[in-house]
Amino acid sequence: MESEILTITNSRNVEEFRRLENQAYQGTINFSKLGPFETWYFLRLTKIYEDFKENLKTKEQASAEKEKLFAEYEDRANAHLLTISNSIEIQENIKLAGTLKADINKETDTAKMLEMALKCISLMTGDTVFYEVNIRKCQSKN
Repeated sequence: MESEILTITNSRNVEEFRRLENQAYQGTINFSKLGPFETWYFLRLTKIYEDFKENLKTKEQASAEKEKLFAEYEDRANAHLLTISNSIEIQENIKLAGTLKADINKETDTAKMLEMALKCISLMTGDTVFYEVNIRKCQSKN
């Protein structure tokens, strides 16, 4: 059975990750089944293990480098997941702003139009404070 490609979203499986670390140590890892972040990590880990086996690094050095490498992998993976999350939020805001634009065109009450326009600008810019501040200004004038 063809296994799925290991990516940051499914690499949180500790058993699978440990199995791949073991394969990296043995030099038998199949990089074609890895995502880009995992390929980056396991290529470097394989090199650390090779250096250790060739007595170019002590066990302590290899262990320290592996720990540092894993921390960097986690940082990169988490930053990428955050970017994905932010991109999803931006896409949702664009959709909502598009709906609001259509609603603004249909609205006849200018006060409601202004409120929707403020919300639309807030969504398009990602600035929620803009909406809150300006809607309070409008409400205080009434």
